[in-house]
Amino acid sequence: MSSDEMKEILIQYRKSQGLSQKELAARCNLTQSTISTMENGDFYPSMYSFLTICDGLSITPSQFFLKNSENTVVLNEEARSLMDLWNSLNGDSKNLALSILHCIKNAQHPASDDKSADE
Repeated sequence: MSSDEMKEILIQYRKSQGLSQKELAARCNLTQSTISTMENGDFYPSMYSFLTICDGLSITPSQFFLKNSENTVVLNEEARSLMDLWNSLNGDSKNLALSILHCIKNAQHPASDDKSADE
């Protein structure tokens, strides 16, 4: 991928999330000038910078390369926090967490069998 293609994709994702260069840089712990230089096509990012930017945009590296960004899911801060917690769990803990979440969901949305009897 050329630096021109990369800069266009970066600009598209950043703007679609309503972020300034400064805001994206803060999310990524990079300088605003680094983001600016990349968006000018003057700098091809290192792997570290690229992965950090993807994380700052709440997308996977593979999503970055999709031609149509409408296919991507952008996570809000709450969802990002949940994903960070999820990724820190081991397999058994993930299974337990899923079980707990299913119980919570079922408690909020009980079966509607009684409803049909009232009609």
